[in-house]
Amino acid sequence: MLRTVMLGTLASLTISIAAQAQNSPDEATRIAQSAVVSYLAAFGQHDAKGIANLFVPDGVFLPANGAPVVKGRDAIERTWTELFKTMGGQESIIIKDVIPVGADAVVAINQFMIVGEGANANKTISGRAAITLAKTPNGWQYVSVVHQNDQPPSK
Repeated sequence: MLRTVMLGTLASLTISIAAQAQNSPDEATRIAQSAVVSYLAAFGQHDAKGIANLFVPDGVFLPANGAPVVKGRDAIERTWTELFKTMGGQESIIIKDVIPVGADAVVAINQFMIVGEGANANKTISGRAAITLAKTPNGWQYVSVVHQNDQPPSK
């Protein structure tokens, strides 16, 4: 009987520690929303360096335009510099799901739409993105952003 009580106490303690070691769904959602707001602010200003600085130094970005995977902040900044030369307009993002992964990581599944302006006024890119965020000494940062288009960019 004592052994059963001790095992039950140990199991309860393990569950309690595991629960404390993971962000709550509400906290994970707040983290994801904050990251998206920071990204949209940099996007709205066409700030390639600002977007790159949201990533960890060895972050990974898979663009929505079908280009190859980009690794590292410098490459992410160069990619966004080039993207902003041909892409204008506004982006909207809706967070569809947020998954806390322990205390130091969050995965968010987003729906995005980029509506062009000027020469790209009739072009829209839409799809989904999976973003992984990690808690770092510099706050929460993007580890990876992987896009999947719903359809090719309109012409």
